[in-house]
Formats: sequence, C-alpha cells, structure tokens
Amino acid sequence: MSSIRGTPGMAAALLVLALTGNSAIADTTSAAIGFVGDTDSSSWRGASMGLDEINVAGRFIGYEFSLESVDAGDIPDGLVALVVAADAKSVKGLVERHPDLPVFNTLAEDDDLRTLCPGNLYSIIPSERMRSDAVAQWREKEPDADVDAVAHHHRFRRYSSGDLNGRYTTTYDEPMTEAAWTAFVAVRLVGDAVTRTQATDLQTLHEHLHGLTSFDASKGQPLSFRDNGQLRQPLWIVKDDRVLGEAPVEGVVDRDDMDTLGIIDGCAEE
Repeated sequence: MSSIRGTPGMAAALLVLALTGNSAIADTTSAAIGFVGDTDSSSWRGASMGLDEINVAGRFIGYEFSLESVDAGDIPDGLVALVVAADAKSVKGLVERHPDLPVFNTLAEDDDLRTLCPGNLYSIIPSERMRSDAVAQWREKEPDADVDAVAHHHRFRRYSSGDLNGRYTTTYDEPMTEAAWTAFVAVRLVGDAVTRTQATDLQTLHEHLHGLTSFDASKGQPLSFRDNGQLRQPLWIVKDDRVLGEAPVEGVVDRDDMDTLGIIDGCAEE
C-alpha cells in the first residue's frame, strides 16, 4: 500500500475560508481515500491533484486526507471512500463486497452498471447512453457530423476549465485526459463531503452525496447525482481533438436540462 499527500490548491482553500473564516487548526483527523487502479496512469495523477486541493480545505478545519493505492481483493478498514479506475466487473464486485463504502466509478461507462442502484455507487464517468444522446442531439443540428462526446477535454477553456487544465499540465507535463478529470472530480467530491459535513462517518457522507445539488466541477452547471448514482453533467462535443460545442445542445433541447443525456426513469435503465 502506498500513500501520497500533496501541495495546496487555491480553489479548495477559498471554499473553506468562505465556510469557516478560520485559520488552520493544529489537531487533525485522518481521512484515507482508497484508489483501485494503475498508479502509473492519468487516473492516479488526476486523483493525486485532487488530493492536493482538498488537503488545503481539510487542514483549515482539522482534516488530513491521504490517497492510498489498495488491492481490489484486500480493501482495508477505515477508508472514507474508494476511487476505482477499473472495468465494470471490478466496480460491481467492489460495490457488492463493501456496501457501506462510497465507491466512485471513474472509468466504466457500461449502461448495465447504472441499473444496479446499490446506494453506494457514484459514477463520475458518463454512461454509454449519455454519450450517444449527446451525439444524437448534435446531429440534429449537423446531420452528417462525425463527432464524439466527452466529459472533459484538455483544449476546453470555458467555466475555469482552462485554469484546471493549466494546473494539471504544469504539474504533470501532459494534457489532462478524461480519465484524469473523472478521478480528480471523485477525490474533490470526497473532500467536499467531509469539509461541508465536518464528518467522516460513511452514513453522513452518503447522505451528503445523495442530497448534493450544487457541486462545481468547472463545467458551468451545478452538478448532482441521479438516483442510480450517475453524475449529471454537460458533455463536450469533439472532433479531431477540437471542441465544437456542448451538450445538452442549445436549440435542440433545453441547454440546462442535463437529464436529456441518458435515461433517468428510476433505476430500470440509464
């Protein structure tokens, strides 16, 4: 098991200052986040950058976060959450074996995974259906378009994404991939839950995540989770490494209605 702690991030610091108005606290409570996946990957690097930023916030109110690489078959006790960069089968197994632990899915797009609705699964990566809906909306405007839909792109600059991409590139000397972004957001969500509730018990963290209405992830919209654990979010329409636009696609649907991406009628489908 390896552990990593990082350097400050300004956004997280400003959040805590706004919430508390306090200076750093001497006594701290440890909060360990587990990571399942390749530690030589952009997912690990994104999660590590997220750790850097949530530790600024945590230290102001007495929490010290760590990110620990753990084996999927040997998850230690005492974690506040698990960030998983693995396939759907691995995610499903972890969710079932650790029903009390918040499990963040950062790579598996499978629609079938969204039908499980176990209560402890939070998917940051868009589902297959969300991507296909975004592309379909774009093709209503551009019928012959050959495009893809992504959660993050290193060339996107709006909604403070340019600053986020710049921080990542400065730190790791490479563009921020979608996998890096989803892992970064997962860790940020854990930090946000702990700092806002000032708690590390798993029930309180689940209640916060399920009740989330306004999480800022540099996407221009307040994000929240569906009942099936999928993160509602706009997607970027891309072609040939260029960002062409955003979905929901204005003029086709309400651009603020993120539930036009993916099926949302309960947990039967995503």
